[in-house]
Amino acid sequence: DAGNVGSNYLWNTGDTTQVISVTNPGMYWVRMSSNGCSESDTINVTDQVTETLFTTLDTAGCVPLSSQLQDLSRINSGTINNWNWTFGNGNSSTLQNPSNTYSIPGAYTVSLQTTSDLGCVSDTTFTNYISVYPYSQSDFIFSPTFGNPRDIISFTNLSSNAVSYQWYFGDGDSSSVTDPSHYYLDEGTYNITLIAFNINGCNDTTSVNIDIKNDLFFAPNSFTPGEDGVNDEWGFV
Repeated sequence: DAGNVGSNYLWNTGDTTQVISVTNPGMYWVRMSSNGCSESDTINVTDQVTETLFTTLDTAGCVPLSSQLQDLSRINSGTINNWNWTFGNGNSSTLQNPSNTYSIPGAYTVSLQTTSDLGCVSDTTFTNYISVYPYSQSDFIFSPTFGNPRDIISFTNLSSNAVSYQWYFGDGDSSSVTDPSHYYLDEGTYNITLIAFNINGCNDTTSVNIDIKNDLFFAPNSFTPGEDGVNDEWGFV
């Protein structure tokens, strides 16, 4: 718009109107004259192009998963000065490089919309971009619940959502069997630990103590009650 209503106009496009519309970037000038006076002006029209991109190293993991997102958006001229994120779990952010924590297992779609200094808007959406996996549940019982040295202790695995296991019996021995058996050589209190892993590598740990004590006692299994004052009674004291 050259202004100065009623003057004479000449644009480098050949137009002679006060106002012109352009669709291509470039340099545009106008010469205006009125009552023998003339004035000119030049304007540079640019085509601002934005490309919205982002990434994160934390696209998959066990719950809770904290994902640090990085804006990689590009612009050919001017600046990007607004960012609007949606993380797929009800959370959002206007930071350029935000972080978000996912506390529920699932697949989450992440979107970013950018706005330039001239108001140009661009957006990108990555569907099911973040995968959050549940943990396994580790649990077990054993029998007997206490024992003597060299007694066989049988372990029953009650874990859920698990595909592999690692046992530690507290005496330096371990096992990856689902339902192992074990015996202890010496008296003591031993901490038994089971780590249960699921298919995604997420794990859960359970630990229980067992007491191993030598509580055996011995008694004769034969006697001669001859009423002679020798071995006339049998019993435990």
